[in-house]
Amino acid sequence: MAILLKDISNAKEILERLKYSGAEQTVILSCIRNSEYKLSSKIELKQFLSTLNIPFNTYHQYRTAIDPNYQRENIHAYYQEVQNMHEPYQLKNLAINGNAVKELGYQGKDIKDILQRCLNAVIKNPENNTIEYLINMIKRTS
Repeated sequence: MAILLKDISNAKEILERLKYSGAEQTVILSCIRNSEYKLSSKIELKQFLSTLNIPFNTYHQYRTAIDPNYQRENIHAYYQEVQNMHEPYQLKNLAINGNAVKELGYQGKDIKDILQRCLNAVIKNPENNTIEYLINMIKRTS
C-alpha cells in the first residue's frame, strides 16, 4: 500500500477511508515520509534509526522496492554491524538515563535535550557510551 500511496498527498485520508488500523497507518506513512532519507554511512543509518518508529526491516524492504539507487546491501551490512556490536542509536541504549542527568541538577525538557546530545555523541563514537564519559561530557558542556 505504501508503494501505491507514495506520491499521493492525502495518503492518510485514503488509509482512514479504507479502514486501515492506526498501527498499519503508522507503518505505511512512516515508510512514505522517510522514503528519501539519505543513508550512505553507518552514522547516517544510526541517526535515522534513532527517529524511526517502525521496524527497520519493514522500511528496508519498502525502500528497496521503490528506490533503484538505494544501496540495499551496504545499508543492510551497516544495520547488521550496528546490531551485532550493540552500538547505541536510541536513548534507551545510553549508559546513562534521565535519573542520572536529574542528579546533576537538571529538570524537565533540559534532561531530554542533554540525553539527546549524549546520544548524538555516542552515535558518532560508540566507545564513548560509558557513564564516566557521558557525565564528564555533560559537566563540560553545561
